[in-house]
Amino acid sequence: MRWKTVEAAIVGVSFAAILHAQVSDLPGWGKTKWGMKPQEVLDLYRAEGAANYSPRTGKPERLEIKIEHFKVVNQDFTVEFRFDEDFGLDLVGFTPQDAQKKLSSSDVRDLFTSLEKALTEKYGTATFSNNVQGQSKRSWMLGSTKINLTAIWAPEGSGLGGFLSLTYTRASVEKGL
Repeated sequence: MRWKTVEAAIVGVSFAAILHAQVSDLPGWGKTKWGMKPQEVLDLYRAEGAANYSPRTGKPERLEIKIEHFKVVNQDFTVEFRFDEDFGLDLVGFTPQDAQKKLSSSDVRDLFTSLEKALTEKYGTATFSNNVQGQSKRSWMLGSTKINLTAIWAPEGSGLGGFLSLTYTRASVEKGL
């Protein structure tokens, strides 16, 4: 009986090591891989509503792809796929749909907590964590991918609300949403 317990423990530890090894490098987000061309991303996510749109930069040659109403932790997000100057995928950003309506400070904190929990369950403990008054940041380094989760909120009762951002970037790319 004791050997079966030891065997089960070894199998459990081995399985945990395999799972950890599977996320030690994340080569993109979802079905994407860093460097994919816009048409490849459109083809992968057309069923989820992916479409081209003009970026905020005002540069028509920097066309981007967006998915509206993408569910993450039971919340609607807009997903934006951004490409480098060679038209290779280098950033996937998530913005809550409710951001257009202005999220309250408590909504931002609650959403941050839900996302942090989901990311921690999937990828393990964040490699960077910072909390200061009115702001929380978490980052995960997973080989070729860096995941950043940021929440900024105003004091309750100020009426100013808050902001939340989740980005997946090539580890060498340091761009905000």
